[in-house]
Amino acid sequence: MKTLIGLLLILFGILGALFFSRYTGNTIPSPILWYLVFIFMMLLGARLILISFKRTQHILNQAVTHEFVAFKSTAEKVDLDFDKCEFKSGTYSHQVDDPNLIPFKLLSSSPLSSFASKNSETLVQSYLIYTCTIKGAACKFVSQSFPFDPTTLKYYVINKKVTLYFDPLKPEKYLFDLLK
Repeated sequence: MKTLIGLLLILFGILGALFFSRYTGNTIPSPILWYLVFIFMMLLGARLILISFKRTQHILNQAVTHEFVAFKSTAEKVDLDFDKCEFKSGTYSHQVDDPNLIPFKLLSSSPLSSFASKNSETLVQSYLIYTCTIKGAACKFVSQSFPFDPTTLKYYVINKKVTLYFDPLKPEKYLFDLLK
């Protein structure tokens, strides 16, 4: 509801500010004051939308945390055996704009200028594949990506900082938990 009210305030604020920015008549007294009221209305609408999104995000975070806690309380806990783990790297590189070179990019019309204003950024990540037998059946669990290299992930597994939780009735529902 706050989002809808915020959108309406922004819409009316834009329309009113546009009207009073071009108003040259004498019928409405102090058009600059009205212009400022409509600008304030837009800002108030934006603030309502921001509050609504923050509250929604907070509620979703609480729900996800509650679901993780509930899952971990009913799931079977497995301390990972290092010999059953396979470590993989998911590191990749991509091009990003260099904010320091954007003014030079605007001045140059050369086709090479857009390439020269980019930097290569490397994102280091790794994941593991854990293979074990559950009730006589071979199961393979693939972890989510972790924001560090495979060597660091191996360190965490050796020191028992990574735990696997899975639903005994549905082994395809699982979660890797990292304790730092």
